[in-house]
Amino acid sequence: MNQHAEELKLLRFSIVMAVIYTTIGLTWGLVIQSGIILFDAIYSGVSIVLSFLSLYALKLVKSDSPHPEDVKESRFQMGRTAVEPLVITIKSIVIIVICLYGLTNAVLDLMAGAKGAHNSVAGIGYGVLTALICLCSYAYIRVKGRKLPDLVQAESEQWLIDTVFSVLVMVAFGISFLLEQTAFAHWAPYVDPITVILVSLYFIQVPGKRLLTSLQELLQMTPEESIQTELDEVAKAIANAHQLGQPFVRSTKIGRQLAVDIAFILDDKERRYRIAEFDQIREQIEARLKPLGLSLWLNIIFTHDRHWA
Repeated sequence: MNQHAEELKLLRFSIVMAVIYTTIGLTWGLVIQSGIILFDAIYSGVSIVLSFLSLYALKLVKSDSPHPEDVKESRFQMGRTAVEPLVITIKSIVIIVICLYGLTNAVLDLMAGAKGAHNSVAGIGYGVLTALICLCSYAYIRVKGRKLPDLVQAESEQWLIDTVFSVLVMVAFGISFLLEQTAFAHWAPYVDPITVILVSLYFIQVPGKRLLTSLQELLQMTPEESIQTELDEVAKAIANAHQLGQPFVRSTKIGRQLAVDIAFILDDKERRYRIAEFDQIREQIEARLKPLGLSLWLNIIFTHDRHWA
């Protein structure tokens, strides 16, 4: 199975599991009147829409034409890879908004006098069931998609959040159940909204980090340090092997595409080069960078004048 087909398969699997998860959450939450469960279900419901958005983005990226003769007729002559970080940005913002919504509702619930859920045992059962669903979904997507691009990675992170969320729900209802058996039973109703507040504050960090990364890609900032180091090492090695002088490297990562601009400042102005030599050097650079696992957009120039680098 090729990479595109594997991505589609994992995203569709995620959608099916999210529908099951959301249905369970809405039903369970309404029956026992639990704010934390309803918050969890709403989060999962929105994730279904976001997963469909990921599928659409994958379709757009896949439809990029690899044929140079078709580029002139395309509205996206530099490719559609920016769709990926754009979708991840939207997903991250939506998830942050959901967390803020849950946080606000929980605070208002506390101020109005928390009522709590009607059945702590049922809440514990929900936590156990959904934790298993989420953990299995996360593990499957993580293992199958460990070498796939950011869209799938973001999907697995979403299931990891849901897994921890479900465990916290189980713990919260366990604490509530224990309090109900003691003289501190009047504190039990506050466990539900307090858990929502803590969970919202904690989980807002995950989409926050993903949002920062996707914005860096949309702004065409430099890629992560490990990629920059590899590019510099490859450029210097090629320059030394072919006596090309000092290389200047510029790069940015946009979705699954790594755009690299390398300019070699040729020291020997008397030496004559053949175009075939330059093409051979380009091929060597491409071969050295392929293990990065990204779609390469290479622009390699040779000049005597630093002005053109």
